[in-house]
Amino acid sequence: MAISHLCTTCGADLARVRARREPHYGLPLVVCPHCGTPAVRRRHPLQRRWQSGRQLALSLTVILAQILLLIGFIVLTTVVCVQFGDDFSDRRINFRQVGMTAIVALSFGLLPVAIGTWLTAGLRHWRRAAAWLAFGLLILPMLSIDTLLQPALSQLMPASGASGATDVCRWDLWLARLATLAAILAVALLGIPVGKSLAFVHDYARRALRRMLLRRRRLRRAIA
Repeated sequence: MAISHLCTTCGADLARVRARREPHYGLPLVVCPHCGTPAVRRRHPLQRRWQSGRQLALSLTVILAQILLLIGFIVLTTVVCVQFGDDFSDRRINFRQVGMTAIVALSFGLLPVAIGTWLTAGLRHWRRAAAWLAFGLLILPMLSIDTLLQPALSQLMPASGASGATDVCRWDLWLARLATLAAILAVALLGIPVGKSLAFVHDYARRALRRMLLRRRRLRRAIA
């Protein structure tokens, strides 16, 4: 049942009078059929607050999901770069080990494609180069803590050498990790078409849902 909407001039109930969109300001305008007094139809405060609360909850959920994805991809990429970079630098990697092929496929196949898909579809409001550059810059300090930063600090503060940290910067490890990161980002380019496809499907589904809701509203107004 429609909420009561009374005319301020004659007191007629305008709840079943269809509102027309005012062309200049876009307001839902209702004209009283008895006295011709125009009035703007407004939503009930509870309904307006409910819709605002749903929109806020959806926005917070999306932000939380983006933060969790960012943290997860940074952690996984850092682990892969440190592990494979150190193994490549020290020549300890052995592809004949059991399960090594699956680990390499996940580390340099599935993970980079997922990262490229997320950077393309999840951060499409960013400039593409800016999103990829920011992601790489967030991982770079993680790769430099034990190879460059900690040895440099131990040289500046000799007392910190008691913690067992070496005072020699491991440029070989750092470059190997950097090369691993570059390889991951290069493979991540394969995720760009996947991300664009997901973004297209999302936009199409959103437009279809909006059209369906508009049709339902028009049907309800026609029945009322």
